[in-house]
Amino acid sequence: MKITDDQIKLAQNYVWLSNKHDLNAILLMFDNNATYNSSQTGKYIGKKAICDMMRKFFVLYNDVTWNVVNYKVIEKGSIEFSFSMHATNSQTGEATNRHGIERITFTTDNLISHIIVSS
Repeated sequence: MKITDDQIKLAQNYVWLSNKHDLNAILLMFDNNATYNSSQTGKYIGKKAICDMMRKFFVLYNDVTWNVVNYKVIEKGSIEFSFSMHATNSQTGEATNRHGIERITFTTDNLISHIIVSS
């Protein structure tokens, strides 16, 4: 199996775990020095900062789900996919439906080193 096939499976697993809201398992996928940059939530540097952001996000949107249209290799070590996100704000009851593109870059050890989310 090619490394890019493995990384597509890792990206699929990341989305699956995100839909389960399994923060502990998600964080095992991240390099300690990973970065996360989202047009909606901001920029986070390091696993701890990413964990804190995700924990707050899953509390605020406790029913959030992502549906992915396709996964594709953009360049060696980077997988990109289109998604639709559906959630309800637990504080206001307001529904959120958003579409976007996410790119995940992996280290040579297949840990997530960088995520960019644009919508």
